[in-house]
Amino acid sequence: MRNKGKKGWLLKAVIGALTGFCNGVFGAGGGMIAVVALDDAAKLEQRTAHATALCLILPLSAVSIVVYFLTKTGDATSAWYAVPAFFVGGILGAKLLGKLSNVWSARFFAALMLAAGISMVAT
Repeated sequence: MRNKGKKGWLLKAVIGALTGFCNGVFGAGGGMIAVVALDDAAKLEQRTAHATALCLILPLSAVSIVVYFLTKTGDATSAWYAVPAFFVGGILGAKLLGKLSNVWSARFFAALMLAAGISMVAT
C-alpha cells in the first residue's frame, strides 16, 4: 500500500470500518466498498485491491454470520445448499483474476456493480 505513516494507517482503519459496517448492515457489499476504497483511496492496483478485499471479507463475514444467527436473522439450511457452489466459484474467480489485466478487472467489476444496482432498484 502506498499510503504509509500515520495518515496511511488512519485511511486503512477508515476503509476497514466502512467495509465492516456495510458487510454487517447489508449482509454483502463490504467487499465492493473495500475494492473501491483500496483502489481509489489507498492507491492499490485493481487486482491487488480485489485480493486484499477478499482477505478482509473472510473475518468480517465470520463475525456477521455469528451475529445473524444469534439474532435469528439467517437461515442456515438455505446457506448450506449454496456453500459448495461458492467454493467452486471462488476458486474459478481467483484463477481468472490472476489472468485479467487491471483494466479488464475494473471493467468486469464495474459491470457487476452496475447490474447489482439496477437489479436492486428494479425490485
